[in-house]
This record gives sequence, C-alpha cells and structure tokens, in this order.
Amino acid sequence: MIPGRPPVDFDRLQRIAVIGNAAAGKSTLCGKLSALLKLPVHAFDSIMWREGWVPVPADEVARVSRTWLQNERWIVDGYGTWDFIELEFECADSIVFLDHALVIHYLWAIKRHFRDLFRPRPDLPKNCPMIRMTIPLFKTIWFTHRLARPRLLGKIDAVRDCRQVIHLRSATQINQFMQAVEAHVAGKNVSATESFRHTHDERP
Repeated sequence: MIPGRPPVDFDRLQRIAVIGNAAAGKSTLCGKLSALLKLPVHAFDSIMWREGWVPVPADEVARVSRTWLQNERWIVDGYGTWDFIELEFECADSIVFLDHALVIHYLWAIKRHFRDLFRPRPDLPKNCPMIRMTIPLFKTIWFTHRLARPRLLGKIDAVRDCRQVIHLRSATQINQFMQAVEAHVAGKNVSATESFRHTHDERP
C-alpha cells in the first residue's frame, strides 16, 4: 500500500468517465459498475459503426455522445474526440483510467479476438467480424499508447484537483477497485475499501 493517497468517495460515483486504450477491460468494468451502482452505460463502440464496419459520420457520433452527458447519472465507456473528452471531464465527477503496459493491451486484444471469432460482439452491429479489424486494432493500440496516452494524462492532470481520478494499472488493481465498490454498496466496513484507498492514484 502507498500511504497518503486520497480515499475513493464511492458515493460520488454518479457520472463516471471510463477511459483507456483498446482491450483494457473497459467494457467489462463498465458492466460491473453499472450492475452495482445502477447506472446506465453509454459505449462509443455501439455508435461508431454500422453493419459491415461502415463508419458512422463524425457529426452524428458527436451529437449522440453529447446527449449522454445531459443526464444526471451515467457511465461513458471509451474514447471520443479530444473535444468530447474535455467536455466529458467537465461533466464527470469521477474518471477511471485503465492504463496497462502496452504488452497487456496486445495480449488481451488477441484473447478477445479469438473469443469473438466464434460469436458476435453484442455491442456491435451485425456483420462486424472482429477478424477484419485485427490489423487496424493493433495499429490503434500502438498509436493510443505511444502518442495519445501522454496527451490524455495531461488532460487528466488538468482536472485532478476538482475530479476524482482512479488510475488503475493492472488486473489486480481493477479487481481491488471492484471489490471495494461492491463492499461499499453492500454497506460493509471491510478491509477491501480501506486497502484500495492507498493504491488507486499512483502517478506515472
């Protein structure tokens, strides 16, 4: 544990921006948070494509995604444009940043691809086989980690004093966070909540 880190205010988890590279575990985390906190999830993957991997026009994606932020309670899953990220961070009370080593993103992407070869992803339209996106996805993972991640860290640092930042760097930390949320929702004063308070916000 790392002393001196601020505790997570679990009651504050009402408008949550969950952001991170592809294959970081965002959708799984969002689904669990939604079930526990009774919050609706809005995922960029669900609005960016039409059947057959036809991209949705950027202005339509922007229009739909901005409506999400008008609600009182929400979870937003994934990257939008930089303009949207700034607006999202302004509206959010909490930012959950899933930030693994590059090799982990690739390993989890490969695992997800093999899994989804045999079943369609429920968050995508029909006729969107993952095999067609393998090379573009791997390029996106590299670009996001090497080039977009430093800019994202800067935007997170800019709101750190007024937004709750939960920076998770491993599957272990994700599990600890979820155990702490579950313990809080269950109303239990247990060690999971206390132990997590010192581990969630390490600076890079």
